[in-house]
Amino acid sequence: MNLPDLSDEKAKHIAYLLNGFITETLSATEMDELVKWVSDDKYNSLLFDQMTNPQNIEQMKEESKNKSE
Repeated sequence: MNLPDLSDEKAKHIAYLLNGFITETLSATEMDELVKWVSDDKYNSLLFDQMTNPQNIEQMKEESKNKSE
C-alpha cells in the first residue's frame, strides 16, 4: 500500500483533527473535514482506527510517560 504524500502543514492539520476527535473538541465543520479525510483513502481509515483506538491511546500515554522519567 502506498502512503499518501502529506505536506507538513497537512500532516499537522490532520494531527490537530485527530487530537480534537480524541478530546471531543472538534467543531461540526472540523468533524466533517475529518470524516471526509477518513473516507478519502483506505490508509487514512486504517490510521484513524489505530490512532483513535482507546487501547492504543493508553499505550502511547504509557510509552510517553516512561520516556519522560
